[in-house]
Amino acid sequence: TKSRILTERGEAAAAKTLIDESLPSASEAEVNTYGYQLLGAGNAADAVGIFRENVRRHPESWNVYDSLGEGLAAQGQKAEAIANYRKALAMAPDAQKARIEGILAGLEK
Repeated sequence: TKSRILTERGEAAAAKTLIDESLPSASEAEVNTYGYQLLGAGNAADAVGIFRENVRRHPESWNVYDSLGEGLAAQGQKAEAIANYRKALAMAPDAQKARIEGILAGLEK
């Protein structure tokens, strides 16, 4: 993405401005992808903020709760991660339930 190229060129401020301008019109998937980019870069706090915004914008989507759960787990916020994974599980299609149940089992140990 253009923001990633700007960041790689040392233009982090320009990249952030571009992202901030783009997020309001971004789709659920685009916002989620950005959250995972932050998470992958070791920026769990900002990723969680992005995932929370996606939950606010798309409360009907199981995937946004799944992603928020992952971000929270990465931050060590186990109880809140579990709550979000449970919400995702309740809404998820059958093909995703076993995966989410496995994650929950690991978190609930």
